[in-house]
Amino acid sequence: MNRKKEIDWVGKWFELLNERGFATEVLLASSSPGDPNDLCHIKSYSHAEYDGVGLVLEHLRQQGHAPLVPSLPKNYHAPWWKKIIGLIRNLRFVPVFGARWKAFSSSKDSASSKNKFRFKLLSKDETQRVLKASRQAGVSVNSQLLWTLDQSLRSEWIAGSGPFYWMIPINMRGASLKTRDTSNHASWIWVDSLKANSALEIQNQIQKRFADHFHWGAWLSLNIGKVIGVSGMKFLLKKAESIQEHWVGTFSNVGAWKLNADPLVIIVPTAPSTPISAGCLTVNDQLGLSINVDPLLKVETAQIDLWLKNWVQRAMGETAL
Repeated sequence: MNRKKEIDWVGKWFELLNERGFATEVLLASSSPGDPNDLCHIKSYSHAEYDGVGLVLEHLRQQGHAPLVPSLPKNYHAPWWKKIIGLIRNLRFVPVFGARWKAFSSSKDSASSKNKFRFKLLSKDETQRVLKASRQAGVSVNSQLLWTLDQSLRSEWIAGSGPFYWMIPINMRGASLKTRDTSNHASWIWVDSLKANSALEIQNQIQKRFADHFHWGAWLSLNIGKVIGVSGMKFLLKKAESIQEHWVGTFSNVGAWKLNADPLVIIVPTAPSTPISAGCLTVNDQLGLSINVDPLLKVETAQIDLWLKNWVQRAMGETAL
């Protein structure tokens, strides 16, 4: 009996974006044999095939490991009617009035350029210092990392130009499992860091999005292709380009993987509406951080290095440079 191939409707968005000229690849930096801290191998993967968690699962399995599949906590599951409430909230949220970057340029030359990215693999001692700083602040590592990243970048945004919207991907495995567990299972939520004065207030916003079932609304929206088909998705993408959403960026934490494997760093894609993306991944008690910058942001590599250095210092609870 032939089974019809399951369509990854979330991945289909990235496939269509790629057709429209957007770079949608996810990069994974891994080490050379004999030196686990030398992340010299950078491989590109299609976001149409994998989300961040799926990519890490695929890589670790190829290395002979049997990682546990991360899943959405049970308290973030919801009955159908709460998912509909989340969908309504999702449809009402359009971040067209978000803050602008000082270095943003919409020139055609910028659009034809390539992304710039930098990454940093923390030692086990440095990773422990991040964990300690998080505990002292009374927050999760996720909230600590987002808050300290935000603080490292705030001077780059035009004051008074709008809310500081961050997009945060959410792993929906366990609540909505597809046939291939490495395919796209990512929804998203948002925070406005302009309304936060601490990592705890960032964490409170994240918890509110979950309480509002926003992640379920976003999940239903991302899978709308089941209803409207590819032609309808193309129409929505064309319409979205004219709306011009404004986020300060995407913050993607792929989690902590407790197994004896070599460390990794993930670099997630950007878009004109999300001109930077930050990636976080912990493997075998070593945290890897990355910042990827869209070509529409006119910044030099040295500036990205400084952002990354300040982020690490702040995350560890130390004074930035």
